[in-house]
Amino acid sequence: MEKVAGEFEKNQFNKEDVDFRLYFRMQYQGQLNDLEIEAPIQAFRHVDDWDPLVEAFEATYTRVYAKAATSPELGYSITGAIIRGVVEVAKPRISEESSEGEVPPADAFLGKRDVYWKGKWLKADIWEMEKLKPGNRIQSFAILESPATTFVIPDGFETYLDSHRIFHLKEL
Repeated sequence: MEKVAGEFEKNQFNKEDVDFRLYFRMQYQGQLNDLEIEAPIQAFRHVDDWDPLVEAFEATYTRVYAKAATSPELGYSITGAIIRGVVEVAKPRISEESSEGEVPPADAFLGKRDVYWKGKWLKADIWEMEKLKPGNRIQSFAILESPATTFVIPDGFETYLDSHRIFHLKEL
């Protein structure tokens, strides 16, 4: 907990403001995979703390796999202990731009290109993503290009750019 608190203090959070959460990784002995589980205890201080850990592990294991897959006769292994810290932070402000209408600016259109899509060649409208404005709609078949990504608008779909500059793909 002190290490986690120290990391938060580097970012100007007091230890008292940190909600510490204890997790553990556990498995049946002899198995390869372990499961990460939030601990139902605040600290492991006594042998009596073992039973709640086993119960939490069994409940998670049964949810992930099946009751019939449990193997308590093999015994249990704790493979790791994890402490996470959580603090309240300011909600980010997402910028908002006003709509500039459904028709994209002419300079955003880069032309048409033959594209091989689902086993056949199609003519695609090619658009420069950064030049599109909030409110713009693009009909299929189109490709929005950007240095970091490519966004395909397949046949039967359209996309529009909202006021937060998030694209929404909608089936027509």
